[in-house]
Amino acid sequence: MRLVPAGFRRVGPGGGPVSPAALARKRLHAVAGIGHPARFFAALRALGLAPAEHPFPDHHAYRPADLDFAECDLVLMTEKDAVKCRSFGRSDLVALRVDAEVDRASPIAWRPASVDARLLDILVCPLCKSTLVYRKAERELVCKGDRLAFPIRDGIPVMLEEDARKLDPQEEVE
Repeated sequence: MRLVPAGFRRVGPGGGPVSPAALARKRLHAVAGIGHPARFFAALRALGLAPAEHPFPDHHAYRPADLDFAECDLVLMTEKDAVKCRSFGRSDLVALRVDAEVDRASPIAWRPASVDARLLDILVCPLCKSTLVYRKAERELVCKGDRLAFPIRDGIPVMLEEDARKLDPQEEVE
């Protein structure tokens, strides 16, 4: 398996996509509080970006001051780090989204995992904390109250509001 860049998005409330062109000629800094920060920084360089690199220990508990850099227009980070920084209310934070690609030719047989029933029993909507409806065929978890459908990718629920699909007004939820 390998992680493949899948675009940039703003971190925080109302976060939306950020085009690579919007990063051009910006003074960029990048933070990574993951097991191998160098891999993240190399991915940014492969995308033609040259940020000032700031590695942090794995599972770093970010504080707003950790992201204050002189001569900085935008701070790039991993999705893992973005979850920890969402509440900072800053408009200059941008996360690199990644998709996992599985080498289907590997000797290990691959099939998309189904969602573990025990996980379904404990998951709730991250916004309103209500129970979710599992739509196996659509590979999504639906919150009736917020009318959002959270995707399930390779058996893993993606419980981020910005990745959720808004249900059409006429769409029924069973």
